[in-house]
Amino acid sequence: MIKRILPLLIFLIGFLLSANVLYAQDNNDDIELEYRKWRVTLFPPLSTNGLEAPNYTARYSINFLGGYHGGLDGAEFGGLINYNKYYTHGGQFAGLANISGRDMLGINFAGITNISQGDMSGIQFAGLVNHSGNDLEGIQGAGIINFSGGNSSGLQFAGVASVSNGDLEGLQGAGVINSALGDISGLQAAGVANIAKEDVEGLQAAGVLNFAGSDISGLQASGVSNIALGDIEGLMASGAFNFARNDASGFLMTGGINYARDLEGVSLAGVANIARELEGLQFAGILNASQSATGLQIGIINVAQEFEGVPIGFISYYGNGRKNIDVRFSDGGFTDIGLTLGTHRVYNSAIFGYNTLGSYEV
Repeated sequence: MIKRILPLLIFLIGFLLSANVLYAQDNNDDIELEYRKWRVTLFPPLSTNGLEAPNYTARYSINFLGGYHGGLDGAEFGGLINYNKYYTHGGQFAGLANISGRDMLGINFAGITNISQGDMSGIQFAGLVNHSGNDLEGIQGAGIINFSGGNSSGLQFAGVASVSNGDLEGLQGAGVINSALGDISGLQAAGVANIAKEDVEGLQAAGVLNFAGSDISGLQASGVSNIALGDIEGLMASGAFNFARNDASGFLMTGGINYARDLEGVSLAGVANIARELEGLQFAGILNASQSATGLQIGIINVAQEFEGVPIGFISYYGNGRKNIDVRFSDGGFTDIGLTLGTHRVYNSAIFGYNTLGSYEV
């Protein structure tokens, strides 16, 4: 079996290398190709167009092993490879690869890869990779990766990753990662992470992480964390923490910590809400901490230099609040020591009492 496949693999490697060399030698944007309705190729240059195949386009193309032609304006079938030097417009089916030196437009199915040096748009399915040198648009499915050298938009599914050097927009699903060097917007679902160098906007769900180099807005759900190096706005739910280097506003829920420079809205945390300024409703299993806070705080410990609102907690310590130690005595021998913390209107008192006489009568 290996002896049968090995010659085909050698042919594939040699074919791709020679085609890439030919492409590198000709980058002329003014393309004028001869048209023929049919063409048949065993392998280059054994074809109906012979050595002149790169100068022709066709409506119907059959490549028994592999074909190397100028363009396609119709349908093409290849046992191994379909390669069009200039453009591919129409439908392609190949056992291994569909390759276009520039744009790829239409429906393309390949056992391993669909590759376009220019834009790729339409419907592309590949066992391993869909690769576009520029923009990727439409419906793309790949066993491993959908990659775009420019922007990516539409519906993309990949077993490992959807990656864009520009913006990533639309519906993307990946077993591991959706990544963009620009913005991510739309609906993204990833088993591990949605990562954008710029903004993340829309509905993002990740088993581990939603990360934005700038702002996050919309609805984000993550098994671990939502992280933005800019602002966070909208509904954020995470198992561990929501983190914004700048401001966070909206409805934030986490099993761990909500952290931001300024935190505004409803903040629910299993452990803590931490910000320079807190405003709105804060609920924490342990701690609400800030320099300035306004609203309703519910937590075992509430701490702020300045607070205005209603605190509910075991310890509510505010720089502008009430901090009193009370000592009381009674003629019955009872001595009480109490600590009062909170605001001047709403406060908590903890009292410890002891009977110095050691006896009492009912």
